[in-house]
Amino acid sequence: MTVVSDASPLHYLVLIKAEHVLAQLFSETLLIDERDGTSIARRLGVTTVGTLGVLIFASAKNLLPLDQSFAALQETSFRVRPSLLAALLAHDKHRRSQGS
Repeated sequence: MTVVSDASPLHYLVLIKAEHVLAQLFSETLLIDERDGTSIARRLGVTTVGTLGVLIFASAKNLLPLDQSFAALQETSFRVRPSLLAALLAHDKHRRSQGS
């Protein structure tokens, strides 16, 4: 089971028209909109993922382009350090160049 740490990933995926990737990536996913549930899931060893993680998983499965998804995300109220997005995009570019 994968726990999406709160409902924000779904909200932002809808805003950038990429909500279809959730069903394709996570067959048994639990959306939790509070930190306590996420903390418990992590303590139990259940994978948790947030908005950026969902987009990274989707990109790795060739379900959507990460650069375009990040650009669309930046047009919403989502807040993230630009340096983090740049690092994630560089990692994605390297991954794609390696054929993984």
